[in-house]
Formats: sequence, C-alpha cells, structure tokens
Amino acid sequence: MKFSSDAKIFSGIILATVIIVIGGAIALSKQQSQLSVSEDKVYSESELVAPDSWSLGKKDARVWIVEFSDFQCPACANAHSMIKQVLEQYGEKIRFIYRNYPLPSHKLSKKAALAAEAAGEQGKYWEYHDKLFENQSVWSNESDPTKTFILYAKEIGLDLNKFSNSLENKKFQGRIETDVAVGNTVNIIQTPTFFINGMRLSDWTSFDQFKTEIEKRM
Repeated sequence: MKFSSDAKIFSGIILATVIIVIGGAIALSKQQSQLSVSEDKVYSESELVAPDSWSLGKKDARVWIVEFSDFQCPACANAHSMIKQVLEQYGEKIRFIYRNYPLPSHKLSKKAALAAEAAGEQGKYWEYHDKLFENQSVWSNESDPTKTFILYAKEIGLDLNKFSNSLENKKFQGRIETDVAVGNTVNIIQTPTFFINGMRLSDWTSFDQFKTEIEKRM
C-alpha cells in the first residue's frame, strides 16, 4: 500500500510539472506572437509625436523620424552623429523628433534630460542636446554632473539662475515622464529606437540604411 501511495504522489508531481511547462510554453508563445504583431505595426504620427515634442524640419515633411533615446546611452551617442549626417543631407525634407527614454540602468540620464529641457525653456534645446551627446564620456562618469551641466549652460549663453532653478526643481519632469509613457505604449525595449513614418526601424547601424529607408518614402 505504501508503494502505491508513493507512486501516486510521484505521478502527481510529474503531472503538475508537465502542466506548468506546457502552460509556460503557451504563455511564452502568446507573448512572442503579441510582440511580433507589435513590432510590425505602423504607428500614426499622433501616437508617436506630441504637439510640443522637440523637432527639427518642416511639420509637413513627407518623411518623419522619431527617436526614443537616452543621453547616457553609448549607442545613442553613436546614433547622434549619424542623425546629424542624415539632417545635413536631407535638411527640411525630413522632420526629426526626439523623445526621452532614460533607462533605469543609466542613473544620470534623467538628470541630463531635465537639463536639456531647462535649456529648451530658453530656446536652446538642440544646442544643449548636442552638448550632452558630444561630451557624454565626461559628465556620465561624474557622481553628480550638476556643475558640468551648468558649465554647458554657460557655454551656450543661458541665464544660469533660471537654468539652475529649473534643473534643481525638476521643472520638466512631467514632459520626460510623458515621453517614457509613450515609449512604453509602443514597446520600447532598448535605446535608441527609431521609427520612420511610424514604422520601427530594425537596423539603424549605418547611414546607408537610413538613406535607403528615407528615400523609399520620398
């Protein structure tokens, strides 16, 4: 009788394990299927761009590029130089939109985004945006880059009191949180992530790839 009882218990454990494994496989399959659908989706401009999003180029340009990015992300710094090349080549034929997506692993990225927004309050968002990426290796290695951020503000001619107050009080944190919320909605899992005319760009590693995708849409 004891053997029979033990056998039943053992069989029950095996059955429960099989059920868990099958259930997990089904759940993973569903998740992968949903991700695949999401990756293929073409988003509308209203889904990706807010009326007050930072942008360059004409609003009615036939080609529009949205980047979700992190100022402390090395890959984003590499992409920055490539985007500058794209903008130099196509000018106002395209519209470029930048949205913040500071990753939790980059402890200074949110503060950098707040500094850029503070510069934007004084009409110099893009100048500061460029400063942050071009000097990423400097400020990203500091424990507290506040003084460095203020130095950059001075170099581009900002009102330092206004800039410092905005940065200290996190005046534009809501804007950054809105960008992140939109990024979550469109399943951003890494930075940078680019969309061209609403379609996620799977390969952004070369200028030629951008050129091909842009010229398809012109």
